[in-house]
Amino acid sequence: MKVSIKQGKWKRYFSVPCALTDEYLKLADAASLKVLLYLLASESDENVAEKVISSTGITKTEFDGAVAFWKQYDIIDSDNEIEINTAVSTADKAKNEQIVAKIVHSHYTPGDIAKMLSDDVNMRRLFDEAEITLGRILKHADRETLICLKDYYGFKPMSIIAILSYCASLDKTSARYIEGVAKGLFDKGITDFSDIEDEFSRLNEVHSFENKVKSAFGLETKLTPKQKSFIESWKALGFDIDMISLASERCIDSTNKIYFPYINKILSSWAENNIFTREEAEKESKPIQNQKIEKTSSFDLDEFDALTLGIDNNK
Repeated sequence: MKVSIKQGKWKRYFSVPCALTDEYLKLADAASLKVLLYLLASESDENVAEKVISSTGITKTEFDGAVAFWKQYDIIDSDNEIEINTAVSTADKAKNEQIVAKIVHSHYTPGDIAKMLSDDVNMRRLFDEAEITLGRILKHADRETLICLKDYYGFKPMSIIAILSYCASLDKTSARYIEGVAKGLFDKGITDFSDIEDEFSRLNEVHSFENKVKSAFGLETKLTPKQKSFIESWKALGFDIDMISLASERCIDSTNKIYFPYINKILSSWAENNIFTREEAEKESKPIQNQKIEKTSSFDLDEFDALTLGIDNNK
């Protein structure tokens, strides 16, 4: 769809820096954009606050937040003269109450964040370190998430950077994914830096093992949660990739496909009989392999659904 501006509609123009759309459009909220556009078009710097509020319909709280937002990027200057009507209006009180509610629910406006950065040098350092760790400029959602991790979940800056580093190593750095990882740690009671590092070390081992199993099975698709659960259980039982590969070979011999529940039956049987090497497995009579596939179908649809989908057809 083509969209264009009707040039004949306008009689007066002013310049807008390209950086506004290239760098700040995603970061700035509506109030911040209104303030900047008004200042770019304005020919007077007297009573600016009063004129902006009157012309744009924003509140004083929104105006102050917008000023703080642009000051952090060194885009505008302000002094005490920009402050007007120091008495807090009813509208501003309501706005302040909304801001408090947003903080409780982990939501912040760009103005809120700008004020925090202005008041808290540690938060500024955290944001700077986060940009280095993620290798990009933080978006508003990223900033909101970092504050949430610090103030809502209670993670220390060092722990937050560890979380970001882990997500970056997976090439999954969206704000939603980062908070999901943090919430997972928080729900497990893992909040200290050393405990977080230990957990990430364990998870890296799990991911590495999963990738080895995928490679051994010749799988290119993403593993399902149920398949991951099987693999984790095989690792917990003490099986290495060689034994898991052997179990998959026997599964293919009997079923002509990679079938995780069947492989699990083979490995579970070996574990019960203390069989953990290829030599030991070769010595056994291979009862599972020699069974006809029809016998394994005793769990056919019902047990298959229960194992893979969590569905109990007997209910």
